[in-house]
Amino acid sequence: MRKPQKRAVETRSRILEVARKQAAVSGYEGLRTEEVVKEAGVAKGTLFAHFGDKDQLLLVLMGEELEQAIAVLAELSEKPAFGLKEFQTAMAPLLKLLSRERAIFNLFQFYVGVTSENVSGEIEEECSELQRLISRIVELLQAQGKIRAHMNPDILGEGVLAFLVQAVTFKLCGLYKDDVIAEIEFGKKLDIWLEPSPAA
Repeated sequence: MRKPQKRAVETRSRILEVARKQAAVSGYEGLRTEEVVKEAGVAKGTLFAHFGDKDQLLLVLMGEELEQAIAVLAELSEKPAFGLKEFQTAMAPLLKLLSRERAIFNLFQFYVGVTSENVSGEIEEECSELQRLISRIVELLQAQGKIRAHMNPDILGEGVLAFLVQAVTFKLCGLYKDDVIAEIEFGKKLDIWLEPSPAA
């Protein structure tokens, strides 16, 4: 298999650079492929040849941001000791990303939702890493005796993701008026869900 031509790589990079810049101004929902191709100096067919459609372009952009949020969790998982509050703090960038606008959350739910089996190839690695890290952090907290120890860490991790989805949903529909309230309410749910079992 021959390597992609340098020109194709440069074109893809230019499209992404323009899309990032425009998304920073107008948001993902306001991103227009017509404006991206115009500023990037490419034909619309070229954009679709590289990304398939607008959703796939957005997935690449979201994947970059998701990777940054996951890096915070990865850093936490390397610490020798930490508590539940630190876990909640490390989840905050992910909560903020997903609740920033509905387009991001819709793509997350469709492609990397808690129960989705149709994960996009563009962010499959990030999705798997997110789930693995959450389970790993839960397992580490269990080993330290800081959360309930009698449940499978993968199941507890799925619950963490479910409460994350709930917090984002409530933020986007206006039940939580800002990120601070969303984080506080998410933290309350985690406290209850992961609370250590009372001593026998």
